[in-house]
Amino acid sequence: MFWCRLAEKVGMPIYLIKQTVPRSEIKLWEAYFNKEYERHEKIEWYFAQIAMEVRRASLVKSGSMRVKDFLLSFVKPKELTPEEAKKRVVGWVLGLSELARLDKKKTK
Repeated sequence: MFWCRLAEKVGMPIYLIKQTVPRSEIKLWEAYFNKEYERHEKIEWYFAQIAMEVRRASLVKSGSMRVKDFLLSFVKPKELTPEEAKKRVVGWVLGLSELARLDKKKTK
C-alpha cells in the first residue's frame, strides 16, 4: 500500500519510483506516511473551531475550551494477516452467520 500512496503523491508510476528514487528518500517518505495519522490539516482545525463555537453557544457557562479539544484523533489501522483479511471479506460478503459457521468448523 505504501508504494501506491507514494506513486499517487508524487505522480509517478511505481516502477519508475523504484528505479529513480534513492533508498534514503524512500525511507523519508515512509516516515512521513507513518506520521500521517498524527497530523492535522488546516481544514480539520477549521471544523474543530466550528464545533467548539457550536458547543459554546449551547452552554450557559462555557468555561475554558480550546480548539485542540475538538480535533479528532486517528490511529493507524492494524495490518491484517491473510487469515484475518479472509474472515473479514467472508463476513462482508456472506454475513455474520457464515463467519460464525466458519469459526465453529475451525474449532472442530
